[in-house]
Amino acid sequence: MAQIINVREANNELLVSFPFDLRDAFRAIFKTASWDSSRRAYVVKNTTANKNKLEQFKTVAASAVEALAAAEEAEASAQELGRMKEALEAAKRAAEERTVAVAEAGTELGNR
Repeated sequence: MAQIINVREANNELLVSFPFDLRDAFRAIFKTASWDSSRRAYVVKNTTANKNKLEQFKTVAASAVEALAAAEEAEASAQELGRMKEALEAAKRAAEERTVAVAEAGTELGNR
């Protein structure tokens, strides 16, 4: 799995960036973190406790990313099934139209 959580040390701070979908999980663990828009990262103090919390967050994030990937795959499969159903219905309509056309052509030949 690609690295989805980026942690940089800057003086006495840890700068943490990650996909937006993980924001609520991060905020649940780091209640005092602040967003720094210029650095596009959350800022927390560089402490051993926060580094331990980051490990906890990475575990939660990995589970969340796996769940999101599974949901996206299921959604893609459902969309593909929908496209296949539409294609089958279109083929069925075309076959029915050809059957009617052949039957009508046969009736015309029989009436001659």
